[in-house]
Amino acid sequence: MDGIRLFDILNVKAARLFTILSRRAFGSFGRGSLLYFPNYMTNPARMFIGANVRILPRCWVMAISECGGQAHDGKIFIGDDSALSFDVQISANSTIRIGKGVGISRGSVIADHIHDYRGPKQSILNETITNGEPITIEDGVFIGGNCVISPGIHIGRSTFIGANSVVVDDLPPQSMAAGNPARVISVSYTHLRAHD
Repeated sequence: MDGIRLFDILNVKAARLFTILSRRAFGSFGRGSLLYFPNYMTNPARMFIGANVRILPRCWVMAISECGGQAHDGKIFIGDDSALSFDVQISANSTIRIGKGVGISRGSVIADHIHDYRGPKQSILNETITNGEPITIEDGVFIGGNCVISPGIHIGRSTFIGANSVVVDDLPPQSMAAGNPARVISVSYTHLRAHD
């Protein structure tokens, strides 16, 4: 057995152990899902993870219940067979719903709120956050590396979002979008036929 294969086996075994130690803290954590180490989870009791989900190292996932003295009701739902790559950040003070079979690539950020910049009395970093606008990412979506999904966005099923995109408008199902701001480049012929 070569060194790389051995490393992979040990890495998965370590993830299984970390998952066993962590899973009870979550609102729900589906069978076959793996949480790799290290990850930073705020309020995992407000996170609901489906079956066979992979959360790779160094993700920062926050279901916010309080910030700057304001109460929030953040909840995060991740569907079966989805995967978060390295360094993904997800932050909800309202609701973020990620469907089944969704791939989120390295370094992407999904947040249903922002730091309030309107008339700051102090550093924006220390200001309260805006009220959350729910985000929905439907089944089968692929989000490329280093993308930003803005508050209030709805992404239709089986949509492909190119790397480094900033999504500020809803995206239709079975489309391809890219850019800053992200624009729809193409829409599947099947999707168009379904709406004739």
